[in-house]
Order: sequence, then structure tokens, then C-alpha cells
Amino acid sequence: MAEYVACESQSPIPGHLDWIKVLQVRNERLVVPGTTKPVTTVAVKLRLQISDESLGASVRVTHTVHAVPVGGQWRWMLPANRYETYRTDSCVYTAPVRA
Repeated sequence: MAEYVACESQSPIPGHLDWIKVLQVRNERLVVPGTTKPVTTVAVKLRLQISDESLGASVRVTHTVHAVPVGGQWRWMLPANRYETYRTDSCVYTAPVRA
């Protein structure tokens, strides 16, 4: 988890989240990155608005994310391209040096 946060923090989305709305929830079969067999996921279609006060601008984005059951709990999935970043150790993360 720490590696994920550190890597993602290197290219943060500018601005702040104003709101997020769930538009649709449905079951969808797909292959989880790193596996080979399709599984049933829950696809959650979201619309969100991000604003940057310094620019006086905002953007609305519609995005679908997926969750899978793991050990009796739901876990969000990384999209395939982000999974590949971590699988290949491609995040250019340098841990802070501790004095």
C-alpha cells in the first residue's frame, strides 16, 4: 500500500474533488490484471468533478471502476495499465532518505 501511495503521489491530479456520484452499478465479467480467467466483478460508473481554484476551472469526468471479492470483502482493482506499472517496477519512486 505504501508503494502505491508513494508512486501515485508523484503525479497527483491537480485540484480537489468537489463531488462524486454513482451513476450505475452492474456485474461485469473480465480478466483481473495478473490473472488469466475471467471473474465476475462489480463495475461502478462514477461521475466526479475536480476543481482547481488557482485556475478558476473545473472538470467533470465519467469513469468506470471495478471491484472484486477477495476473502469475503470487496477490493478495488487497478486498471490494466496501472497494474503493469507496478508489475514491471516502472514507477520512478525514490524512497526518502532517513537521517
